[in-house]
Amino acid sequence: MIKINKTQPAPGYIRYVGTSREEDKCQSETQLACEYFESGDYNPNNKYGYKFKSSIYGNKIWKEQLLKDQFDKCCFCESKVAHIDAGDVEHYRPKGESKQTDSDPANKPGYYWLAYDWDNLLIACQRCNRRKKKSLFPLLNPDERASSTNKNIAVERPVFINPCIEDPKNFIKFNLEYPVGIDDNGRGEKTLDELNLVNDETLNEIRRNHLEIVNAFIDSIKINIESLESLNDETLNDASRLQSIKGRLSNHLKILLNYLEDSSSYAGMIRSNLEGEIQELRQRYRILDL
Repeated sequence: MIKINKTQPAPGYIRYVGTSREEDKCQSETQLACEYFESGDYNPNNKYGYKFKSSIYGNKIWKEQLLKDQFDKCCFCESKVAHIDAGDVEHYRPKGESKQTDSDPANKPGYYWLAYDWDNLLIACQRCNRRKKKSLFPLLNPDERASSTNKNIAVERPVFINPCIEDPKNFIKFNLEYPVGIDDNGRGEKTLDELNLVNDETLNEIRRNHLEIVNAFIDSIKINIESLESLNDETLNDASRLQSIKGRLSNHLKILLNYLEDSSSYAGMIRSNLEGEIQELRQRYRILDL
């Protein structure tokens, strides 16, 4: 996971423009949801009640913007969504129901008033969203959970890291391809465990291969830098040979630095393991000043 810088405000598409209902779709649909769930007739066991409209919160314009803000990556595992599936518009606070643990009964209703709230939406791969997170939303103190009669979510202390408002590097580090929680409250560890970001061997193998590629670039760059550092005057005067070495080294270093960018898959893992070493190589190259 890495920090996500979400576009603000929300893309302003959702309107019934040119009709007698020229109002914000999210606002009007949120009102309908609140009227249903807060009515005295609400029955959590009624499966024919209010249906959340994915055509609104998952509309094309919003989904495209979320993908752009997240560089087409899952907000949790950092896999490129298109490499796995079409991706889901994920509700950080689940809309229909919420659960403290997988084995607990569901709290109904969920955070229905946030179903169409831009700030509550992320993009997640289906693996993380449908198979793992689903309606899970544990709190450090479950008694603080906001309900249909108390919507003050500010008092809640969620367990899951929210990458839009928190920097995951303060909660999670990597030992090679394996993420580890590091915060005192255990939020990093719990996020990793509940979303199965540690023991999924398919995911670990992908991260391992990614790490091996980056390490191969590091080894190549080290060899080339050491070659340049040990050049004698005769080679330094051979402009074509020197330019060839510099060009190859500069290109490899540029590729390596790209692995630290937000747009790179598993950037959090690469930064945690190798950012210091990569920046040191960059500095060694600059000192050469050739």
